[in-house]
Parts: sequence; C-alpha cells; structure tokens
Amino acid sequence: MKSDAGYVAQNELIASLNQLAVDLTISPRGHLLVATHSGDPDWGTGPEGKGHIFVVEPLPEAPPRVVAAWSESPDVFNVAWDLPLDEKAAERMIAGATMTRGAYVRAGDRFENLWPGYEVVKQQAQAPVFDIPVSGGELSEDRRTLTLRVPSQGKPEHYALTLPGVEESDLHLQLTGVEASWRGADGSEWRGWLPHLDGQVNTEFTLGSREHRQLQKLLRQEGVLSLRTRLDLWKMLRPAIQPGATLDYEVPGEEVTVSLTSAHTAFRAQQGFQSEREVLNSKLGQISHDLFLTYHPKDKEAVDLVVFLPTGPDRLPDLRVSWHTAEDSNPRALPLRRFLLPWAEQKSAPAPATMLARDEVKGGDWARGREIFHSDKALCSKCHQVRASGGKIGPDLSNLVSRDYASTLRDLHDPSAVLNPDYLTYRVVLRDGHEFVAVPQPESKGEVVLGLGAGIEVKVPQRDIVSSTALKTSLMPAKLDEVLAPGELRDLMAFLLTEPPLMGSYAGVSPPANRTEKEIQELLAGAPKALDEMPPLSILLVSGPKDHGPGEHDYPRWQQTWARLLSLAQNTSIQLAEVWPTPRQWKEADAVIFYRKGDWSAERARELDGFLSGGGGAVFLHWAVEGGDQAADLAGRIGLASNSTTTKYRHGPVEWVFDRTIDHPISRNFDRVKIVDETYWGLIPSPQITPQILATAEEEGAMRPQCWVAKPEGGGRVFVTLGGHYSWTFDDPVFRTLIFRGLAWSLNEPVDRFNKLVRAGIE
Repeated sequence: MKSDAGYVAQNELIASLNQLAVDLTISPRGHLLVATHSGDPDWGTGPEGKGHIFVVEPLPEAPPRVVAAWSESPDVFNVAWDLPLDEKAAERMIAGATMTRGAYVRAGDRFENLWPGYEVVKQQAQAPVFDIPVSGGELSEDRRTLTLRVPSQGKPEHYALTLPGVEESDLHLQLTGVEASWRGADGSEWRGWLPHLDGQVNTEFTLGSREHRQLQKLLRQEGVLSLRTRLDLWKMLRPAIQPGATLDYEVPGEEVTVSLTSAHTAFRAQQGFQSEREVLNSKLGQISHDLFLTYHPKDKEAVDLVVFLPTGPDRLPDLRVSWHTAEDSNPRALPLRRFLLPWAEQKSAPAPATMLARDEVKGGDWARGREIFHSDKALCSKCHQVRASGGKIGPDLSNLVSRDYASTLRDLHDPSAVLNPDYLTYRVVLRDGHEFVAVPQPESKGEVVLGLGAGIEVKVPQRDIVSSTALKTSLMPAKLDEVLAPGELRDLMAFLLTEPPLMGSYAGVSPPANRTEKEIQELLAGAPKALDEMPPLSILLVSGPKDHGPGEHDYPRWQQTWARLLSLAQNTSIQLAEVWPTPRQWKEADAVIFYRKGDWSAERARELDGFLSGGGGAVFLHWAVEGGDQAADLAGRIGLASNSTTTKYRHGPVEWVFDRTIDHPISRNFDRVKIVDETYWGLIPSPQITPQILATAEEEGAMRPQCWVAKPEGGGRVFVTLGGHYSWTFDDPVFRTLIFRGLAWSLNEPVDRFNKLVRAGIE
C-alpha cells in the first residue's frame, strides 16, 4: 500500500515451481497467468526451451483465508481469518500445527526441491532450523482468530507455521510489529498487535481481521492508545557486505531521523521502555503536530520507543511515520521489518561462513590440511595468506570459506582459468635488460615488489621498469590437485573451505597458555589405526540462551563452532536444537550433547529415558548438570547433578587428577591436567546409580568429582564433564580429547574415532 511517505510492502510466497518463472500478467477475467521455461534456476534453457503458462484462478466458493498472522506475546502466535472457521477444522489445526524457526526459514520450504548451485545457497540450506513445539491453542468466540501456544520465543529470525486441513496453510511469521494497548476513560481495555506505527499502514495490513476492526471502533471513544516497539535503524541506506568480506575503508556512521506526525492530535513519545525515561511531547507545526527523533544507530542495538496517542470521537489517531538521513533528506516509509516487538532480542545478521563442512571435505584432517598449505610440497603459503598467515604475492584466500568446492578445485587444477585482476602476471623488462615474469605490487618510496613465485620477491625502483606486459597465464603452477595424494587434497580443501572451528571469543582476561605438541602427542599415543570406513552417526547439539558475560557460558557460539568441528568427521551428520530436542530429533539422533543451563521435569525425564533405553548416548557439559529442586531425579540418569541453591563453585586455575587405578578407555594417558575454568562441588548424588568417577579436583580440602561416566538402569551411556565455563576451554586440544572420547564411549564406538578433530582450527 502507498502511505504518505511511500510504499510499504510485504512479500507473500504463493507457489514453488520446478521451472523458472519469467513473466506474469492478470487476465481480463481476473486470472493470474505465470509464464515459465524449463531448466535449472539461472542455467535454464532460455526462450528456446520448453515452457508452460500456468493459470491461477479463484475457487468458486473460497474457503476462509488468512488475513494476518502475528506474535501476540513471547509464547503466543495468532492467526486471523476473513471468515469463521469450522470448530472441528480448528481443532485439527491446533492438534497438527507444526512450527520451525531459522535465519533462512520461509513458508513452504517443505515444497522446495530445486535450488541454484551457488555456495551461499548450499550454506543457507545447512543453516540450523529449530522445531518449535505447539503445546495447544484455542479458537476465538467469533471463530475467526486462532491462538497457538509455544515455548517463549525471542529470536528475531523467521518462523514458518504449517496448519493442516483440507487446504493446508503455510504461513511466514516474524517477531515484527508493535505491541498495542488501548485504555478507555471508562476503564475498558484492548490489547493486541499492529504491524506498524503508521495508522494508514495498520488499516490496510489488517483488513479482514475482526479483532482489529474492533480496535478501530474503540478508537472513537475517549482513551489513550499506547504503541511499544523496537526500531531497527541499522544500515538504512548502507548496502550489506558479502559475508566474510571486508572493506578497505571505514564507512561513516549514519544519522537517522524518524519523523512522527499527526494532523489533528497532540501526542507524546517515550524513548526507552522504562517509565523514568525521557518523555517528549509533539510540537504544533503549521498544519500538524510533529516530533523528530534523531539517532546514530549501532549494530545489534535497536531503539526502544513508546508512543502515546489520545483517542476520542473528534480525534481519531492519525499518526504518520517517515524517516530520512543526514545524507539524504528525502522522506521514506519504514519497512515492516524495521519494527521489532518488545520481546524480540537484538537483531544480528546471520553469518553463512559458520555453516557445516561441505560433503566433499568430510573426514578431512583440518590440522593436516594446514600443514600441507604451509609445506614445501604444495607451496601455497609462499604466495597466499590464510587468516594473516602466509605470503602476499597472490590473493588472500581467507574468504574461500564462502566459495564452493568445484570452483576452488578448478583454481588448483587450472589457475589460469580465471585470473584475479589485482594479481595479474606481467613480463617486466628493466633498463639493464633483465626480464622477470612476476606479479608486481607497488611499494612505498617509488619501489615495486616483483613476486616471482615460491615466496621469492625482488624490489626494483619504479623508474627502472621499461615495460610491463600483462600475460594470460597465472604465476601459480597448474595441476596442484594431481601433485597431492587424494587424502592430502581432501585435507587441504578441508583447511581452505572450512572456517576455523574455534570459539575464539574469550573472556576479558588472558587465556591459559597453549598446549605443546608433545603434550598432545603423549595424550593421543596408543590410538589404533583409524578404520577406512566408520559407521554413520547422527549427533544432536543442544544449546540455550547465553547466561553469562563475554567468553563464558556461550552456548550458541559453542553450538555453531562444534557443529562445524564435528561435521568434519567421517560419516557424521549434525543436528541442532535449542533448549530441548523435538520428538523427531530424539528419534533421529545417535548421541545428544547438552551444553546449556540445565533444568528438569518429569516429561524431560521420560524423553531422555526413552532415548537412552534405545541405546542412545548422552553427554552433559558444565551447567547442563543443573537440575534445581529436581536434581536428585536428574542424577538418577547422569550420576550426579547440581541444585544451584546448595552447589558450590569457584573460577580460576584448577588441576584435575585422573584415577589411574581405573582402566577406562576415556582416561587413557590422562594423569594430571591443569586448566583455567570453574569447579562445582556439593552435587546431589543419584539414589539409583553409582557413577564411575574419572577425574577429581581438590576443593575445601577434599577431592571433588569433575568428570564421570554413568550407565542408567534403563540402558544407554552417559558421559559428564564439569569443565566448559570459559570459551577457551573448548579450544583446548586436551579438553577436546576428553569430550571426543566421552562422546565416542557414549556411542559404544572406539574412543579415538574423533582424534582427527583434536587440533582442528588450532594454530
């Protein structure tokens, strides 16, 4: 619709096709005609290819149609129809409703089966998708609004809702909009949702919703309409940058002014949700009441805003909203996505470079690939840098994590197939008659550096160069893929195409010293030769909301980092869950790793028991052992558990002492391990099972369990380690070894199955 400040639009996906749509029109009879041609997206057969014209026409008797869908509160989503629903149909919708969430989730994703071959599309397809259980719902008295209850949601990502029925409904939702409340002078109230601050937009985008039509009637009575929202003003006129890329200059920040205008009504606005925040009153202009709010937006920092509008028979709220920047004074309409609901977390752009390792490099040894990159056999580092390590004769390869496997392999085999214009090879002739075939790079003080390959560089004065002729060939030797053995090539590609699986974001103090290679080799000694083919495994990583400061309890970052790390393992698939697995995930997983603030209930006990009794393996890391007042019941599954009201803890250096009298495969070569982390003690013991303690640490004059294994009565295996408070602990190859062995043991697999991952990403 067109507001006073410009168009406001919302995309609605109506179909998925296995052909490329090239044109459409509306026929005189009101039908939608869509012309398509055959062939894959972007590489179709073009105008000469066989195509179709699809005719989309309305049903003679249209069923109820969705007119609006929104988040009513953190744990409630509403769907409004233009006609009343059949009660039995509504019951089936509630019982069969399914919902997912993710950075790239959209309605109708389940119908897609054809995608462009770009690597970014592959990465988006690998991005985590979280199942959100629908616990129940109800139909409004007028049978036109369906309410669905879900666990509390705060991620400003995309949600897809599927409602079963004769005509299934696939809906796209976001945590966008405005929390609205109206209080009348007589004490009557209305609470709900609006898509925008602008009254024109709200009227158009809620047409057909009886709930919102009721609000329009109430606004003719004496009262006050309150509108609460969070404005996302980041990069209003700034283009996005390709993930993984950087600019060679600093982009100045924007100054954004939001204009609020009412033709007939004085109003006020509050910056921030707290009542003590500054309240600003509109000022009477020539023909309207105006308020101009100027901001200097920052990434991940939305602006909290509350607007109070008086209502009545002669003063209907007519708020108009626009924005402009200091660089461009043209007023523009705010898109719907710029309004976040008050319970939406700070918005941040997804990072495709954190996706899982691609299939072609699974089983590759990342650390060995790094060695090959820096070796004299491959000579890669002589000319190229990866993450600030290597030469500068050729392009920096750090951004290859965003490239596809096929084009990277092509560059290794035939580096002259595509030439980087910033690193062309030239035939350079000097005044003294010397000739060089080199990549020239200007240097300060009138000098030019001639890169001759293999890391050899020659500096010459610019004035001594008589001529330089660009060549059509690369300086890089061809067929590197044939020089390397197949295993070496896979390892090199794993290194080049996988972002270092490191936590990296540490606390505000110095991390502990790096482990020596001698320590790592001694720990891994005695491992049998790896099998050529490992049985397939599905591992589920369960995280939760971050609950500590920087570099501490960073569950989301751990989930993304370890998903990338474990996906390098041979025949290993990764699933992700937030807070708790869905029934489908329990069914598909072989092992589940919990790293989150633990909580416990009888329902969760039943689900874990069912998983373990089927032979599943479970790993509990650090604060996942918290069970609150249900700690004894949790301990009955994992051996020991925490009740935060009685558990004691300490941060800092600690020495773990492994019990050398126990011949357990996890403990092999472990003796005394020094880490900087957090210890727990005073844990609640299990009334049913006795855990086997592998490692202890001294606290308050006694040795306290810090690592153990348990075999619950109903079956399955559980491994527990209390380490993992700080992010750096997960980048410690010694601690990694412990978790990998515990994971493999819980799966009844050889404990050295994941040894290749111990050094992955570690410089």
